[in-house]
Amino acid sequence: MPKPEITKRFEEKIEKDAEKGIYRIKIPFRDEMIPMDVYPTVFPPSSEHSISSKILYTSLGEVRGKKILEIGSGTGITSIICAKLGAEHVDAVDVSKEAVLCTQNNVLLNNQEDIVSVFESDIFSNVLQKKYDLIIANLPILNLETNNESNITKALYDPGLKLHKELFSKAHRYLSEGGLIILTHANLLSKDTSTPMADFTELESLLSESGLSVISKVSQDELGYTWICYNLGIQM
Repeated sequence: MPKPEITKRFEEKIEKDAEKGIYRIKIPFRDEMIPMDVYPTVFPPSSEHSISSKILYTSLGEVRGKKILEIGSGTGITSIICAKLGAEHVDAVDVSKEAVLCTQNNVLLNNQEDIVSVFESDIFSNVLQKKYDLIIANLPILNLETNNESNITKALYDPGLKLHKELFSKAHRYLSEGGLIILTHANLLSKDTSTPMADFTELESLLSESGLSVISKVSQDELGYTWICYNLGIQM
């Protein structure tokens, strides 16, 4: 299956932006502008293609007093917003060393180092065995093979949905009773096929097989694609 045009354009933008080194942006959230430094090759929190990130940090709900794990922190925008909204503690992890450095920088920039801890981890590989009230999963969406091992490729591609399968199969070890997972998905591959919602059907089948339930989901249309934000819980 060919790479979607939206992905090609996004990769080109990341490569072009990387040429200017670290650059600063401000993210509007509620009544403030949150300063963020974007490191080269790190998934940006705000661009015409960063829909999945924006959906996550605008769909958080009540996080006050909660213990939170963010997988795939990128620049750290979602973890920082959780801290600003009153989370008790946030562990922010990413598989990319560059993203970890970027998140650490932005946590300090926004004075949230007492609440947000940042470290490198591939899904749960370096996460301590403890319980979280909320797991925010900012995973790559594209179920496509790629030979490129760059940071941005790792942020976009999940061949065979391997990372999703690992998250779903192990999440119960890290979720507190009544805890939730929030993640986004899009029909980037199936949109122009005879079964345009097949990307979501595949994902929801994996969820069911892993013992997770869809508590709620909200869809929206952006850039010609459908994006769904899922709230997931452990099947009872």
